[in-house]
Amino acid sequence: MEAYRKILTVKDSILEILLPEIFRNRKIEVIILPSESIADEKFIASKYDFTQYYGKIKSGLSLEEIDQQLKSLRGEWDRLSD
Repeated sequence: MEAYRKILTVKDSILEILLPEIFRNRKIEVIILPSESIADEKFIASKYDFTQYYGKIKSGLSLEEIDQQLKSLRGEWDRLSD
């Protein structure tokens, strides 16, 4: 399923949307929702910014040991899908 998202400003109750070619001659569904303000979007983006914690956890493991543990954890997911 293809999706196309565009945030536009409506002027005079008229909205014109130029769609990509993949939608030409196809039946589509249009849903119109009010968008959050730019200030709200910035707040949401900053609310989940974890970069302030980068390097704060001291595990005592080397990079190689961390990589080995990550590979082991990812391998558990592979085993579950079999």
